[in-house]
Amino acid sequence: MSERHALAPRRRARTDVLEAGFWYFSYFLTERGRAGLARDPQRVARVIWQRNSPEWPFSEHDLERAATPFANPDHTDVVVHSYRHRLGFAPSAEEYAGHAARLAELPAITVPVVTLDGLADGNFPATDGSSTARHFTGPRPHRQVADAGHNLPQERPGAFAAAVRDVRRLRQGNAGRDRLAG
Repeated sequence: MSERHALAPRRRARTDVLEAGFWYFSYFLTERGRAGLARDPQRVARVIWQRNSPEWPFSEHDLERAATPFANPDHTDVVVHSYRHRLGFAPSAEEYAGHAARLAELPAITVPVVTLDGLADGNFPATDGSSTARHFTGPRPHRQVADAGHNLPQERPGAFAAAVRDVRRLRQGNAGRDRLAG
């Protein structure tokens, strides 16, 4: 058996595990998903958070604070439409069609950025940044953040704040090339 074929089942299993993490994308396509989100958005959020950030020991207080917007009467409609649109099952807002078309072309990101990947993300395995490097033409350091999942600002606020500070330094260092510097 070739090495390629010997590894194929493992790769396929990992893909299945990753795809299983996106259960809520399909769930929100259904009326059952809409009803479940409307009935108990905090419970749905808890399950998603646990999957996306398995190392994050969030508290009930964290979840309650984040749940404040769930009381908005438009919450369920906005969330469901967002996922349905993302998967091509709902139209976009006509007034933003031009912006959407432009973004669909994946234009280069020309300003300095710092990209982050959490090493404990339950859905998106951390990368070295090389697979997306072609999208960035300005300075762009990429970092992997230990013990962080999908919600880096809350899970590792120090690493997130350092990235924000470093973007500012990068912008100042590239002021001649970066029209947004200042």
